[in-house]
Amino acid sequence: MSDLTLYGSRLDRPMATWNAFIAPTLKQIQEALGTDMNVGSCDVIEGTDAYTIHMHVPGFSKEDVDVQIDNNVVRIKATRKSEESSEGRYLMREIVKQDVQREFRLAKGVDSEKVQAKLENGVLVLHLPFRESDKVKSIAIN
Repeated sequence: MSDLTLYGSRLDRPMATWNAFIAPTLKQIQEALGTDMNVGSCDVIEGTDAYTIHMHVPGFSKEDVDVQIDNNVVRIKATRKSEESSEGRYLMREIVKQDVQREFRLAKGVDSEKVQAKLENGVLVLHLPFRESDKVKSIAIN
């Protein structure tokens, strides 16, 4: 007899079947790519003088997140340390504890000295100002 009885939606059984089917396939893809990382959900916005990137990193602290900029490539990686329960043994464990990462090649150069980053409510926000040489300039006509 199980130590836990779940009462949920009618989607529980189809979702369990789907997860049983897809999880091994995803694991094979991750092994082939040499990674166990998930891809974080992002929005990338190109403004008049900067890019803004919003990336979902729920459950990560700012110490867990690493942002690097190298030659117009932005790399974001959030790494979580594995945790064991100090409260007892798990009867069910659905909260995913995987790391996330994204990489972007930006068309315009970024002034890395002026980049700003903040993490609030599980969303990383990067403000990436363009280099002066890549900003649109208006030329006066004489």
